[in-house]
Amino acid sequence: MRAAERKSARRGQNSDEAGWERRRNVCQARQTTYEFFKSGSEVIHDDRRFKKYRGKLDLVFTSPPYYRAEGYSDDEHQSNVKFTTYDEWRDGFLCPTLETAVEWLKPGRPLIWNIADTIDAGHYVPLEDDSKAILEELGMQYETKLKLVLAHSPGANRLDREGFPETKNSCMIGGRYRKYEPIFVFRKPHEQRAAKPI
Repeated sequence: MRAAERKSARRGQNSDEAGWERRRNVCQARQTTYEFFKSGSEVIHDDRRFKKYRGKLDLVFTSPPYYRAEGYSDDEHQSNVKFTTYDEWRDGFLCPTLETAVEWLKPGRPLIWNIADTIDAGHYVPLEDDSKAILEELGMQYETKLKLVLAHSPGANRLDREGFPETKNSCMIGGRYRKYEPIFVFRKPHEQRAAKPI
């Protein structure tokens, strides 16, 4: 079967109104079965239409908005507006988002999570470690970390006095330091502990 004839299911979640029509056009052009949800990932589990997919997703691959680094709009439902401190954001956005991702994933299937620490008030915010800790607490099995090398990363080649990059996540490519964002790969075990009610 040719790729153009194949149909696949796509369940998207994003609250960015500006891109809805473009996403719809892409799905239709690719003859993809799709259903979009406009709820935030921290509350999508309450959507009755979304509940039918619990335990049925083959893959969760996402990059949530990074705390204090990615504000898509000033809409009151955006996580950067809803939650003013990191602890509030972690507990009110990050935890429920990851809990839903795990609960809606089929056993044995992967969760691929692109997230990087950010800097707030001169200190790193532990998005990477907190995400990993939450996922492990939810019973997910860590598999690996991939490196998404950024095409343009201002400051990636800035070196400290010892000649090491000032940026946290960097790797050497072609004799130059390049900034990357970590992509963490977890897998939901076939034997999952009892699901907590959401």
